Amino acid sequence: MTPFWHPLSGVFLTDPPIPASRSVLAMFLAAGPLEVVYAGDRMFPALRPGARVRLERLGERGADPGEVVAATDGSVVDLFRVHAADAGRLELGGDADPSEPRTFDRSALIGRASLAPASPSRAVRLARRLRLDLREAWSSGPDADGAATVREKYESQATHYARVDGPGLEPRLAARLRAALPEGGRVL
Repeated sequence: MTPFWHPLSGVFLTDPPIPASRSVLAMFLAAGPLEVVYAGDRMFPALRPGARVRLERLGERGADPGEVVAATDGSVVDLFRVHAADAGRLELGGDADPSEPRTFDRSALIGRASLAPASPSRAVRLARRLRLDLREAWSSGPDADGAATVREKYESQATHYARVDGPGLEPRLAARLRAALPEGGRVL
């Protein structure tokens, strides 16, 4: 069986602590370097949740392999390690992300994060992910209700993702859910 893991992370402004959008970051970076807060586990152990990170404009040279950059992944701003770079595209990934780096267009880049360069191998990323998973499993104890721990984790993250703009539910699915749920019912 292959474990399912999805990296949930993002960049938040420090005051007020809200998810940072591409346009807001671009506006602040035009005035100079900016401090943001990282939330998530994609960049573990280089960054832990709640770490403060200094962002600065990329400049003319762009980003080099090993550097950490802020980029848009869909509509969410996140931090990634640069694995490879050429004229128009970059391969970006997370230090704890076991999947292969993904290709991004340079237009997705927002700024450079001030972190020490490192480029862990896929085996190291897998080992880090396993360490995170084992720590989480160990901390919940042998008698823990697995569904409850997952629910707790997502409940703690829900406030951050509730503020992110997205396409919403497809209208037919929303109508089916409304019809199937009891009054006041909730869906994850």
